Amino acid sequence: MSSDLEIHKDELVIQLTVTGELNADRGLAIIDKIALTVRLHPTYNILVDIQDTTYQPDMAEMLEVASECSKRLTNFRPNIAYLIPDRK
Repeated sequence: MSSDLEIHKDELVIQLTVTGELNADRGLAIIDKIALTVRLHPTYNILVDIQDTTYQPDMAEMLEVASECSKRLTNFRPNIAYLIPDRK
């Protein structure tokens, strides 16, 4: 699994691209990375691309990641957009 961070200064966008297998621990690490990035670049918007990941979470993992996301990313200005896989 890898994650690459790109800063697009002209567009005021930070893009985090994640590939490989994703699990709850890795999801929490990504949230930490986003939270740090938001603190360093408070006026930038965030784009998180997880289209090339595989992830089979159970409901408890999904709730844990969502809860931590809401706790860690509450006091910031930018928008965060997620590009997610189209799984059917």
